[in-house]
Amino acid sequence: FVLDDMFAARAKKMLRTADIVMIFGVKPLMPKIAKLVQDECRSGSYLFSYRFPIPLSTQRRTSDVNSMKSGELASEIMDQASGIDAELIYDEEEMRIYQLGSGNEQRDAERRAI
Repeated sequence: FVLDDMFAARAKKMLRTADIVMIFGVKPLMPKIAKLVQDECRSGSYLFSYRFPIPLSTQRRTSDVNSMKSGELASEIMDQASGIDAELIYDEEEMRIYQLGSGNEQRDAERRAI
């Protein structure tokens, strides 16, 4: 367990080897956190987010899109551009768990080669 500023260089290095990352963030920081996680965490890692969702780059299911109002849909599409490649695997009350997708596999292989 490490409690640290996740934007500090030391923490970024630890994110590269973490299997599970727990986020206690605030809503305005979630896009910045999404970019950090996408850049630093390995594919297959789990990301736990308490309270606020992390923007996803993956497409929502058609049923989810159909049930959204036009303003919500526009906001969701904008979020996808800066989101993470992940699947939301748990969403109950204020806890969300994501599994990072395969978008980082090539970068992961390059890091192992170094």
